[in-house]
Amino acid sequence: MSDETKNSRDILMPQNSESRRRDTEMRQHFARLSVPQGFVSLILNSVAGYVDAVGYLALLSSIRMFPSFMSGNLTKIVTSVANGDGTTSLKITGAVLAFFVGSVIGRLVNAGEPRRDPASLALVAGVLGASTVNLVMGGHEYLTLVALAAAMGMINHSFSGNMDFYVRTFLSGMLVTLAGTVADVIAGRANWREMVVPLATLLSVLSGAFAGALMVIHAPLAVSISLPTAVITIVVIALLTGLVRPEDDEALED
Repeated sequence: MSDETKNSRDILMPQNSESRRRDTEMRQHFARLSVPQGFVSLILNSVAGYVDAVGYLALLSSIRMFPSFMSGNLTKIVTSVANGDGTTSLKITGAVLAFFVGSVIGRLVNAGEPRRDPASLALVAGVLGASTVNLVMGGHEYLTLVALAAAMGMINHSFSGNMDFYVRTFLSGMLVTLAGTVADVIAGRANWREMVVPLATLLSVLSGAFAGALMVIHAPLAVSISLPTAVITIVVIALLTGLVRPEDDEALED
């Protein structure tokens, strides 16, 4: 090997080492600024609870349906038919179908792959934004309600949960999970810390619903509906800029 080649190698090695050190410092810096993936999951669950409350309280009070709580809606479809109220039954059925289609689309877009989270959440934000535009432009409230239902169907598959954190819009499943965990803790089959995730998920949905109810009371409806769009948009930006880290990220330890 020539002396010139050796000298070039000796010069490049410190430079490469310095570059790697700077890259490591930058990753550690971003890790300190970033938020855990589980926290983002709780935010999205809060959004689901918020939208459910706004849709139930402020849109089409004559039928009182939920944009995301499909168990209650399916029951109401049947009871409305039994009471001879076919119009209400058909309207709720339309929203349920919108939720179903939204859930299918959300799964097709995301498929449980973290790299697709920004795209799927951007789609949710877009549908929520469209529901706001429809309302502001004087469109029928039912179209807004259907759009909200579709968005809530999508959000169930919009974020790849980690460490048992996930986005779900149905409280019955959360309660069953929490109850099962409590039973396991009492029986000594589980640690009490295992209650934290299902309890935090449930409380996030309820807190979002409470916030949504307050917004309906104290703010214009268009503002109430546009708020979750803004929140999800911020989450998308955070994902794209690397400000959301997985729960098992060990960047600070490298």
